[in-house]
Amino acid sequence: MPADLMAACSSLRGPGLAPLLALTLGGCGDTSAPTSGADVNIRDSAGIRIVEYVGTPSPPMLTLADEPVYTHGTRPGDYMFASIDSWMGGVLFPDGTAAVSDWENKEIVMLSRDGAHHDVIARAGEGPGEIGWSARLYAGSSGTFLVDDRGNRRLTLFADGALVRTVRVPSPGEGADLRARGLDAATQVLMSSGASSGRGFNAPWKPGHMARFDLETRRADTVASFDHVRSEPPRQDGSPFFRHFGVVGAAGGEFVHGRNDIPELFWRRPDGSVRQIMRWEPEWTYTTEESRERFLTCWESLLRDDPNRPEAIIEMDLARWRFNHVAPEPLFTTIFGDDEGRAWLWHWEMPCHNRLRFTVIGPDGTWLGVFEPPDGFDLLGVAGDHALVVVKDETDVESVAVYELVGW
Repeated sequence: MPADLMAACSSLRGPGLAPLLALTLGGCGDTSAPTSGADVNIRDSAGIRIVEYVGTPSPPMLTLADEPVYTHGTRPGDYMFASIDSWMGGVLFPDGTAAVSDWENKEIVMLSRDGAHHDVIARAGEGPGEIGWSARLYAGSSGTFLVDDRGNRRLTLFADGALVRTVRVPSPGEGADLRARGLDAATQVLMSSGASSGRGFNAPWKPGHMARFDLETRRADTVASFDHVRSEPPRQDGSPFFRHFGVVGAAGGEFVHGRNDIPELFWRRPDGSVRQIMRWEPEWTYTTEESRERFLTCWESLLRDDPNRPEAIIEMDLARWRFNHVAPEPLFTTIFGDDEGRAWLWHWEMPCHNRLRFTVIGPDGTWLGVFEPPDGFDLLGVAGDHALVVVKDETDVESVAVYELVGW
């Protein structure tokens, strides 16, 4: 990029945004088309980048390399994992070091860059650096990661395996019920809040809010709102098979959000301003009788695993499900980011199907790949072109491994 153009672009960037914009734009106002197997229209609208795909992009399939870079949990002297939290339960750093949350042991384990050594850096408890029943991990830069300790309602920051600070999250009585989504900077946490139920609300959607929380000042500033939960009648019998709702994640120090019934994603800077909107034309999926019956069969099997559960309770539970054959199934359930600012969309899948699928989207709206972990593998975290995964053997014993992702 020419020096004068670089200077002009730099003048538009707020604190912490320069690396991101260098990744996303490659040039000030650059609207070069992403390449992901579909026609795309890119334009600027009042300073907001609009990326619109014609049809559904067809990015390449990503796979794991034949052999892992390293494994941990199967050799003498390794940490013995009891049950790893496969949803935001691990982070991987570019140098190969990793942190993993074992929710059953209530411990966080730090792994060396070759996986040969480990250190338990957090144990169960309520003291500084200790964790409660659920701990979700979000990677920052230079070995920094955040623990969203939902059991203790705290945020705990680690750097290179050492405790930096522990801060209590504001409770609903003090303001918003906030949940971490990622890090903007060393002390700035991107968070979101929203109601869990849409009942008893007159408007079509209950709103949620995005906020930036400062770990030093312990101040949360609301920066934007979003459609969070679809309103439901006050009295509606049965449990819906699926719900449409708003999803908020973070990637590259920005909010990434959308509704899982609308093929549209928003990238918002930490101050809440919209940087980019991406739209596409999905291939919608609808619930079929076959998939409905498959779910009920699976669910019944799970219920009957408890020999003390009465038959009447089983029948009542099976009868409570409401299936919608008209509305399309959700597009995704979760959005999370990696160290290169890529957004990973965790696809919605039929309960009991045990099938994982992720779509990877670059900071400029390019569809980069689709990843389906093999059977027995769960995705924990990504750094560069490597993935940290949970591996289950034939007896359901868990370990972790780092693999190269190939196929980009």
